[in-house]
Amino acid sequence: MERESWTDEEITAGIRFLEKVKRNGGWWPTEECTRAAHGAMSAWAPELIIFKHRWMESHIFRRWRKVLLTVYEGGIQEFRGRWHVPGGYGTPRDVSFQSVCSRVGIAELKTDVWFIQVFPQPYLWLPGRKPEHPYGRPLSIYTLVRPHRTIRETDTCKFFGRHELPDNILPVHRRFIKEFIFP
Repeated sequence: MERESWTDEEITAGIRFLEKVKRNGGWWPTEECTRAAHGAMSAWAPELIIFKHRWMESHIFRRWRKVLLTVYEGGIQEFRGRWHVPGGYGTPRDVSFQSVCSRVGIAELKTDVWFIQVFPQPYLWLPGRKPEHPYGRPLSIYTLVRPHRTIRETDTCKFFGRHELPDNILPVHRRFIKEFIFP
């Protein structure tokens, strides 16, 4: 693949733009900018795995009974209204993986979360004719967390068991849940 050349003006404008994105905590000014950025480079995102079960003192669970899913209401038009594992992207302002998980928990679930562990199966979304993600190839890092408070179920936030997964769930999340949560 042949690369296009850049003018000095384009390079200067690109650097100024990216520096401004950095100063703004990694947030892009519009959804169109986000799409373009994700198409140019991968972004990483913790996906928060929360179980409905009894916790033991060592945070090891006896049985995985149900996993939390929420209805996506974010900026990706193609995902709106579908069930998904709550998650969000890391940014340059995040000081630790725990801080990303906390920020995502508060934004998505209205409660902070404790980081417990990362599942050893990160997932780089597939490209192709029918890409799994409309923006590019994010890296999902499935992360076991525990909420600071009890999560109340609503029409858009529910726990689902092995045989209860909704039809309208993101295929990538369905695959992860079936392979690694309820094998």
